[in-house]
Amino acid sequence: MKRLTFILILLVATTIMAQDVAPDSSEWVVGRYMSLMNYESLPRDKMLMIESVAVPRYSGGDTTIVRRWYTGTSSCRIEVWQKGSLIEGWHNYEHKIFRKYDTKKKQWIDASEIHYYDHTVGYDFRGPLFRRATNGTSMAYGGIATFEGHSVYKVLATAPGMFDREYYFEQQSGLLFLILEKETSYGGERDGGEGRLEWRSIEEYLPVGEMLMVSKETYQQEGLRTTTTHTPLLTDTNLDIFKKD
Repeated sequence: MKRLTFILILLVATTIMAQDVAPDSSEWVVGRYMSLMNYESLPRDKMLMIESVAVPRYSGGDTTIVRRWYTGTSSCRIEVWQKGSLIEGWHNYEHKIFRKYDTKKKQWIDASEIHYYDHTVGYDFRGPLFRRATNGTSMAYGGIATFEGHSVYKVLATAPGMFDREYYFEQQSGLLFLILEKETSYGGERDGGEGRLEWRSIEEYLPVGEMLMVSKETYQQEGLRTTTTHTPLLTDTNLDIFKKD
């Protein structure tokens, strides 16, 4: 796992830490991190575009390209591509249109609002901690620890249907850089889905407008590693992207 790369953010993080009292809760640590990311600053008259390229570091794995578009008015489009083919797709226009891509029919079809949000949450650019208040996540402060010679804050989290997780935040900057998934799971059972991610390392962040976004990360699953590079861009809004297939 590579150490976190800081890009134009250390001064901001240090200033925020100086303004706050010493942390004594998971909400303080996570709240500080979300303030640094500042996702609420996405302008209502702009569109966020993200192209993510996931490259497996093992033979036989396919490169996956994920393209995402978001507006400050809650419109979203997600496309997942492999070998030049669209293998998964979702889009909505505010609360008026909800569509998904049918891989068997190779066409876009209507989707219910509930079905849409159930399946697109994994691609949310704001990350796994954004919906902690609505997905049943329970967090506990794990104190200060040392990781590779650096002081870190640990936050322990459980959520229905997910493996228990440990989140590591660098103490100096406040940024999340490592997520570990534990063998145990909430309630002792899981609701199917993919296997456990042994770890997910966030290696680089990049400023986009007034936001801070993950630009490079690596995860390991069943001993196999995949590195994903994210290229985010703020541009003028084009609502046709969210209305048409």
